[in-house]
Amino acid sequence: AGAAFPICLYKKDNQYTACLMKCTHKGCEVEVQGSRYVCPCHGSEYTFAGAVLQGPTELPLVRYQVSVDAVNIYIHLPTAERS
Repeated sequence: AGAAFPICLYKKDNQYTACLMKCTHKGCEVEVQGSRYVCPCHGSEYTFAGAVLQGPTELPLVRYQVSVDAVNIYIHLPTAERS
């Protein structure tokens, strides 16, 4: 099953951050604008690490653990439970 929102992978100083591009305010897809993520629906802004810069949101973006080896970058997604 595909994800409803993309994940953005950001690299700074050899450190990677992976954030779900879903605004934690009302669920719109955030966009990259300059040096931040911005929600086009209500104006919330986030750092590339997912921290809130400006509301109305009060919660950071969902982040995923990232690991790297000599060849690959891995984004560790939670596994879905089956009932």
